[in-house]
Formats: sequence, structure tokens, C-alpha cells
Amino acid sequence: VESRRGGVAAGGRSRVRAFCGAGNNGGDGFVAVRHLRAEGIDAEAILVGDPARLPADAAANWRRLVERTEWRNAWRVVEPADSGFDWAALLAETDVAIDALFGTGLKRPIAGGLARLVEALNAERVRGMRTLAVDLPSGISADTGQILGVAIEADRTVTISLPKPGLALEP
Repeated sequence: VESRRGGVAAGGRSRVRAFCGAGNNGGDGFVAVRHLRAEGIDAEAILVGDPARLPADAAANWRRLVERTEWRNAWRVVEPADSGFDWAALLAETDVAIDALFGTGLKRPIAGGLARLVEALNAERVRGMRTLAVDLPSGISADTGQILGVAIEADRTVTISLPKPGLALEP
């Protein structure tokens, strides 16, 4: 993993954080963190939501992550409405952000605390943090390509399974 400081971080490691929503896209983020950790990469899943409300597949992957006692620092939960959470401080210590907030099921504009998080991710990207989106950047309609409130500006997107027309449509 390449560091934002231009090269591989000290010890060959960089800080990767997956920002995971409370849906199946978040589950993909949990899987990514598990695999990165297994490879010795310093990765953490930030669940922005309630773990009790995760759908079955995402919940199973959350459990697989949190049950690893040697990985106690591999995850945390943040309430999306927490207006006092200091995203800037967390992101200043992040070299690569994985956007696993929203996937193809997003139909409403991103607002409130989640919009603040998206804006903070985009601002830190301008300062050199790299951003990888899972399936499609959060905030973009998978069907129309329209921005729903705010959207992640990703350096790369790894899409899974079926094509998403919104990835090929403006804006």
C-alpha cells in the first residue's frame, strides 16, 4: 500500500481505513479489512451505523472481524449523527480510505453526519489521501450517475458483479 507521503510508509506499512455503511457495501469493507489484516497491513473498519441493524451477510462479516481477539484495534463504531466526531483528525492519520459506505441500493440524498463524512473524505483526498470505492463511489446513483446530495471523489473504483450504468453516465 502506497503512503500519501510518496512511497511506502515506514516499515512498509500504511494506514488503511474502510468507511463502512450499515448495508451490504459495508460488509464488503469488513471483508477487505480482514484480508488486509491477514496480509499484515494496518487496516481498520469504521462502521458508521448500528451493528445490530446490519443485513445478514454484512453482519456475518462484521462478526468475523470483531471476533478476532488479536485484531481489537481493527474496528470501531461511529454513530452517523455524531456531530462531534473529529473526522479530520482520523483522516489525517489515514493513507488510504476505502469507501464502503453506500452501494447500489442508495436512492436518497446523503445528508447530515454522513454528508459531513463524505465532505471530510473528499477534503483529505485533496491533501494526498488515496480513496478506493467499493462497487461505486458513495453518493452516485448506480442507475443514473446523478449525485445524490454529495458523493465520494474516488481515485479508483472496484466494481463487483454486474455493471453499474451510473459509472458510465455523467456527471
